[in-house]
Amino acid sequence: MSTVVQGGTKLESLSTQYDIITELQKAACLDAEDLAGLPFAGAFAPRRVSGVHGPVGMEPVPVTRRIPARKTLSQTLESRTSERFFNDTKVGPDLVAEVMRAGTAYDQTQWAGECANGLELDLLVAARQVDGMVPGFYRFADETFTPVEPLTEPLDDLVLQLEFASAPFIVLALAPLEDELQRWSDHGERVANLRTGGAIAAGLLAGQARGLSGSPFAGFLSAPLRRLLNTDGYENAPMFAAAFGYR
Repeated sequence: MSTVVQGGTKLESLSTQYDIITELQKAACLDAEDLAGLPFAGAFAPRRVSGVHGPVGMEPVPVTRRIPARKTLSQTLESRTSERFFNDTKVGPDLVAEVMRAGTAYDQTQWAGECANGLELDLLVAARQVDGMVPGFYRFADETFTPVEPLTEPLDDLVLQLEFASAPFIVLALAPLEDELQRWSDHGERVANLRTGGAIAAGLLAGQARGLSGSPFAGFLSAPLRRLLNTDGYENAPMFAAAFGYR
């Protein structure tokens, strides 16, 4: 096999690619002068993902009670593990709600400035084995799971790691990436990643403090997800997720 790539060795070619990436990284860095002008002022409208076909055959699911934590935060941090395999036990919607509340509360308190400017995260739950819920995507607000789209695609087709397809439910965090970039320039993608990562981490801690197991992962595969939800990866960008269940 030849080692020459476009007139140079493979090592020389890789060196050129490295130089290009380094220059791009430098170009995206913001100095003190750049940061002084951020965030850019502007009003944004909250972006909410909708289903491709709509919530056919689905009904809202109200939540009737709170589930107290079994462990303190310190105990949860000491005992938590990342689990990728789950049994077939169904999860109650009240427990799913605790996970969703924690993710939403994190974003509203830690990123209050973003939320006040109409840049709330959109947290969805993909329910597969949740009591009283038709398999599908739901949004949680006002103590009710509102249906978005039925889960007509098998989870096996939506995830790269097939073990996550056995999870009773998956929480997906979507960010308004286009608006974050408009507000924060090149810093916007970092803000979106920090927010979605923090919301998912808060949800994981809330679930694990109440007896659930779980694992964060990158999220659903883009192409099959777009067959169910109006996600374009820019206006509404699925950026992080976590699978939950019992081991």
